[in-house]
Amino acid sequence: MHRMCLLLLLALAPSARAATPVYSDLGDWQLTCDNRNDCVAVARAVGYAGHLRISRAGGLRSVPQLELFAPGISAPHWQVDGETPVFDDPGRVLAPGHQQWTGMAAVRARLQSLHGGHVLNYGAQDSESISLSGVDALLQAFDRAQGRSGTDDGLLPGNAPAQAHPRDALPTLSTPALAQRVMSATARANLIAALRRLQAPALAQLQCDADDDSLSRAHDDAWAIDATHDLVFIGCQAGMYNANVVAFVVADGQLPQTRPLRLEVADAPAVSDEASGLVLPRLGWPRFDAAHGRLAETTLFRGVADCGHAASWRWDGRQFQIETLQLQRNCIGGEPGDWPLLWRSVGGPTNAARQYGPLRAE
Repeated sequence: MHRMCLLLLLALAPSARAATPVYSDLGDWQLTCDNRNDCVAVARAVGYAGHLRISRAGGLRSVPQLELFAPGISAPHWQVDGETPVFDDPGRVLAPGHQQWTGMAAVRARLQSLHGGHVLNYGAQDSESISLSGVDALLQAFDRAQGRSGTDDGLLPGNAPAQAHPRDALPTLSTPALAQRVMSATARANLIAALRRLQAPALAQLQCDADDDSLSRAHDDAWAIDATHDLVFIGCQAGMYNANVVAFVVADGQLPQTRPLRLEVADAPAVSDEASGLVLPRLGWPRFDAAHGRLAETTLFRGVADCGHAASWRWDGRQFQIETLQLQRNCIGGEPGDWPLLWRSVGGPTNAARQYGPLRAE
């Protein structure tokens, strides 16, 4: 598991009421829910060939959806432990190997067929199968996360009447107009050099490369955020597929008082089993959009980019507020940067992992 130590925390300014994000591994299934209580469950096929995906928005009587992705198979079948159940709704074929079922009756029927099973086969090869280990606990957790346990509105039908459970509103961030100020190349170089000297103990504690010729120094940079604040990146490490920095916000040129950026997201899932919360010692592949006051990072847990985390923040005049957060802790296959969305806000990126850093298309 990717191990990370504490220096930076993500900051969340109070905003609209928001649900607590969920990230759970249940057997061979993964459940994630964002701050609007929209939930997604995924199980990958053996060898990552395909996957089964359950999705449902928060809120009363929202419509669930089930999708089977079976690449390379034009007409996948549905077979549980060697048995082929019969269903009333054949679903829709969105593309070769991509089937979709929408609505409570169709989704419940398919999910009920998985109850107590071990393997769902959708093709002829062993790799074209999905483990059902944990699926029963997963469905219970899915309903519990959305406040539907034991009700007639759950994926697992109950007897209690559904209760109103409003879908949480997306936060709207405070993003005032930024006062444009240009920092000269000389000013940037002086600021970076001064912080490297003053912050040498903190950088050494983070095992940042102190060599003057190190590749990490290529990621040193600085910008004027507004009339009185500067953002500085001090390159820390550069490797085969990751590069990261330690970030600083300098207020009114007060370098002696400047400390590494410390930010926090309340109740966000941890980036690893060893961490107590979402903690980032460095910002991976950082990018700053000075025109919009947007700071973004992308950290890959391995080179194929099927796991990692990405986030973006917006400057509110005093601090950076969390805008978008994605996290995929386990490397379970999938497209690069196709990581669950755990936090979003009005107008924020829909996929920070693909819009910023090494995964973006220039």
